[in-house]
Amino acid sequence: MTRIGEILDILGADKTRSMGAYLETLFRYGDNPTSVVAKLRMFSERMQVMKEKEVEKSVKDIQETIAHSELPKIAQFGTLMTAEGYAKRKEFERAINLLVKYYQANPTTADTQLLNNRIGKNINENLHEMVDRGQCIEALKLHNKYADNWLKSSNRIDTKYNVGRAFEQAGVYSQANHLYKETLNKIYALKGTKAGQERNIFEKLPSEEELSLRLAAVENQQAQYADAYQTLNNIKHPEKLKETEQVERVQLAAALLERRGETDTAIRYLTELLKEWSGLPELVADPYLSLAQLDIKQNKTDDAIQALTKVNTLMEDSQKVSPQTHAKSLQLLGELQEKKGQSEEAIKTFEKLLSLYETSQPLSSYRYKVGQMYFKKGEINKAAEVWNELKSQKKDFWYQLAQEQLKGSEWKDEYKKYIQRIPAMSEPAKPAERK
Repeated sequence: MTRIGEILDILGADKTRSMGAYLETLFRYGDNPTSVVAKLRMFSERMQVMKEKEVEKSVKDIQETIAHSELPKIAQFGTLMTAEGYAKRKEFERAINLLVKYYQANPTTADTQLLNNRIGKNINENLHEMVDRGQCIEALKLHNKYADNWLKSSNRIDTKYNVGRAFEQAGVYSQANHLYKETLNKIYALKGTKAGQERNIFEKLPSEEELSLRLAAVENQQAQYADAYQTLNNIKHPEKLKETEQVERVQLAAALLERRGETDTAIRYLTELLKEWSGLPELVADPYLSLAQLDIKQNKTDDAIQALTKVNTLMEDSQKVSPQTHAKSLQLLGELQEKKGQSEEAIKTFEKLLSLYETSQPLSSYRYKVGQMYFKKGEINKAAEVWNELKSQKKDFWYQLAQEQLKGSEWKDEYKKYIQRIPAMSEPAKPAERK
């Protein structure tokens, strides 16, 4: 029964089926010494939903069970299962340290290759998680920590891919380009082979489509636009990409088409994308912004305003739009409204931008702009109130500019009052009488 459960796990069957087999083992053969294997596998699977205190207690119980078992290499198996449980809890460092500690304590009896593989797997899964969270620097530090020891003889393909993603996020595009190409060549070489099927079981291999997209993205960043366009065309099955990647692919294609002078085609690409993914605000906000930027280049101001307004509406309705995308959209929307003479709408847009993002982004120029718009309307006190928030940035150019405008306004007011105090200047001259 235990072997059936293990085979189901290897084949990727639903976990409830393999757990059912292990439970049946314990129910039928609970007193049998070999049932400890099923117990260990169940414990490893359940660790991910346990609380910390439950984990500590369960680990102690398992260690006692192992200590009384006479099965060969049961201590190594128990260590592997415990480490696997930690990995499922995303506690990769604890998993790695546990495996390394066991290896160091048992250098002659431990299965070196097996432990090397498991340690490498945990390192790679940790890399993958870090990159997914955008922790590129931490991921590169982790790889550097193990590059000359546990990863030195590793030939894992997914490790290179994850390091490439970390370099891409860090803006080191040449390194990312090199690693993506190397990974893509290996994926092509394994395509349709038995070795490739085996690797897919033990590694999280990226698909050809995913790799091509990442390679095209870094080529675009390196201004290798022709190469990026060709690489993007190599994606024959875009439906295999994740939703976010499908959107990224269309946006990248639109940007490359616009560079080739095919702006109308780029707009059509984005328009079709927005029709298909209209119900997912977290995916369509960026394309709406891209569409607005293309409309601006074609002097289609009304269309651009409509697209940017849509981004703002998506944020208000869902709160799922990226803050960077929303802030950029509000900036462009306010500028277009100001350009069209819609000062009231522009002020509202800029004030919303400042209220949401001034603490996290450098927006002093927009605070100055709002004050200036009030100033031009003759609302000097309101302008001074807006500009007063620039006080914390006294050495800032915009603060100094605002102060000069206010001083100029004060001088004009004083000059008017002075003129009005002079009778000959304040009253109109009477026409001379004829004699």
